[in-house]
Amino acid sequence: MKTFLKKLLFFLFIISTIVFVRIFIAQLYVVNGNSMLPTLKTGSLLFTGKYNFSQRIPFTNKEFSYAIPQVDRLDMVLFEGEEGDILIKRVIGLPGDYYSFQDGRIFIDSLPLDEKYKLQESKTILPNQSLPADSVFFPMRREGRIPPDYYLLLGDNREHSYDSRNIGLVPTVRLRGKVLYILKN
Repeated sequence: MKTFLKKLLFFLFIISTIVFVRIFIAQLYVVNGNSMLPTLKTGSLLFTGKYNFSQRIPFTNKEFSYAIPQVDRLDMVLFEGEEGDILIKRVIGLPGDYYSFQDGRIFIDSLPLDEKYKLQESKTILPNQSLPADSVFFPMRREGRIPPDYYLLLGDNREHSYDSRNIGLVPTVRLRGKVLYILKN
């Protein structure tokens, strides 16, 4: 009986460690869709860091956050969309940045963003959104300043991406992780 209890405790320890790592530390993510072409495509396998990002506690509707996430311009991040789906996009604008869309390009603080990663023929289409009054996303226009705790996220395949131009600026609490490595593309 003692051996059985030891094995059971060891098994429970291993399972709880795996669950803890999966929820709060890191996760493998498989891309579904082509909004990040040419960088990522359907089936790309990513290793994402979830530490410092807000996480939804399983089987509850509660958020858990233990630090402020470290996000830089051009990082690829996972975020929770309007319907609870997880999307991957590139950080284009940070809190406090002034953005503007001009002639199919995006400008940050009046400087054109150098976007070598996006599809060359892909133009940046203007924002087009109608957000519900209770939305956690912040409406964006053709130009404006990004408020504190919000990010401008766009897909690399601009003409075929559902991103901030559709849902608004994304709040920090909806960021779920950052791509650390592309394991398979």
